[in-house]
Amino acid sequence: IQWFPGDAGLFTILTDSKVTLWDTESLSNVYSFPVADLIDHQWSEMGLIAASSREIMLLDPQSGAGTHTLKGHNGGTLGLKWSPAREFILASCGGDGWIKLWDIRKSYEPLAQFQHGQGSCNGIVFSSDGISLFSTGEDERLHCWNVFNQRPRDVTFAPHFKNRGQKKKMVVLESNLEPTLLFYPTQNQILAYNYMTGLLEYRLKGHLGNV
Repeated sequence: IQWFPGDAGLFTILTDSKVTLWDTESLSNVYSFPVADLIDHQWSEMGLIAASSREIMLLDPQSGAGTHTLKGHNGGTLGLKWSPAREFILASCGGDGWIKLWDIRKSYEPLAQFQHGQGSCNGIVFSSDGISLFSTGEDERLHCWNVFNQRPRDVTFAPHFKNRGQKKKMVVLESNLEPTLLFYPTQNQILAYNYMTGLLEYRLKGHLGNV
């Protein structure tokens, strides 16, 4: 489930074959977008939805239709994130192990692409300023990249986690009271890393099953 940016009255539900937009006031289905073999979806601040299967589809709830399609990844597109700093920039990762940066106004080829590591890459997240991008994959490593030159930053994250799922959701949280933290779900716990140093700050436990 994802809430529409700036409007708590709308949210989307992801199933295997469609993205459904719901209105909480009327408890009604506003739109349904069919997407075969759907894996992930992300709202943008512009109100567009990026949905992934093998290709990446851009959906417009205002018109109820898709706008255009990006090529995606071999082995499926496993993760999507919009840049918090540049509204037209979308990052994707996939089963081929590559990370791609797209300007959705120029949909034919990615702006840049670089490889996470060995095996598939199934999770990405931007820092809140849009300068850094974090990636993880089935090689059970976590990397930090400079978005502008696509080079790895000098941060080493200790390998405390397991990664065997199809996709991985990570969250960056900034606070005046704590260092900027990267939250990484693994098995029955959530690891909180200081994303500037790579040090593990906390382990949040309490789940009986996998997070």
